[in-house]
Amino acid sequence: MLPGVGFDYPFRFVPDQKNNLATLTTGPVGWTLLKMAIPMMGGFISMIAFNAIDTYFVSRLGTDALAAIGFTVPVIMVVFSVAFGIGMGAAAVVSRAIGEGDQDRVRKLATHGLILAVMAVAVACTAGLIY
Repeated sequence: MLPGVGFDYPFRFVPDQKNNLATLTTGPVGWTLLKMAIPMMGGFISMIAFNAIDTYFVSRLGTDALAAIGFTVPVIMVVFSVAFGIGMGAAAVVSRAIGEGDQDRVRKLATHGLILAVMAVAVACTAGLIY
């Protein structure tokens, strides 16, 4: 979310005139959670659809190819787990900084979370290329 921009019903961007900052601490809790959950649900549905479609097309190649995909599922789950862990951890510390009103710390923590995610991707890609 950009500084100085907030969400309003129905998903309309409105500036926060009072302090020119995006806030998650005002407004109804249920609506705020729904606004944040919809993109995550879309991501999960996309991953499920991708895996189902991928399995369908690979199954047309034969049982050996389908078995090979079955062997990669644990590796993919480890990568997803690390990604979700980084995302949830970063979200937790950034939310606390938002609650404290420390915008400099919010920027630093968000940047560090993104750097950590990029580093994890680099390690996973390197490992995938080596093995």
